[in-house]
Amino acid sequence: MALLDQGHELGHPDCVNAPSVHRLREAPRFGVLDATTALLHFARCAPDDEAFACAVESCLALGLTSTRELAVATSRFPRARRHVLEWGCSTAGSGLETIVRWRLHRCGVAAQSQVSIPGAGRVDLLIGDCLVIELDGRAHHDDPVAFRRDRERDAAVSLLGGTTLRFDGRSVLDSPDEVVSVIVAAMERGLHVSRSLMRASRATRWH
Repeated sequence: MALLDQGHELGHPDCVNAPSVHRLREAPRFGVLDATTALLHFARCAPDDEAFACAVESCLALGLTSTRELAVATSRFPRARRHVLEWGCSTAGSGLETIVRWRLHRCGVAAQSQVSIPGAGRVDLLIGDCLVIELDGRAHHDDPVAFRRDRERDAAVSLLGGTTLRFDGRSVLDSPDEVVSVIVAAMERGLHVSRSLMRASRATRWH
């Protein structure tokens, strides 16, 4: 199994999960399985909750299913996976975001996906008032324009009183616990809480 981030394969090279075959009693209409049913089957063989969370949020973000549809079908899913359905959202911009947000969730840390910040732009993840997490897929390294815009956004966040932590995709996939440890360490230093004039205007600046 491989994760796709902006069209680039980012699977673990040492992945040994064998394909799992599921058989249906009735053929799907037009020969195409709907996303909710596909997730139902994947819930039964996903190697862990994180992999299932990535599948759920990918389907939601692509509009292949909705939180409403999943809520209606929740009782059909294994009990051990239902909490993932309740957690998933449709705003995740990539599998990298889902991985980091899921691991932070397991640590009791809430992070918002794809937050638009006036004066800075859209950021991947926001924790608290002003800790921004940016996760760069391969495309960011190959596109000089995107690279420049990312740094301009980092500077804008800094001027607003925020802090940006930036990680590349390989770090997230190969060392996710280390990425989360850095984020938690930043929170322990209070970098997620505004100490500038931004605190007074966070209701309008950070939402």
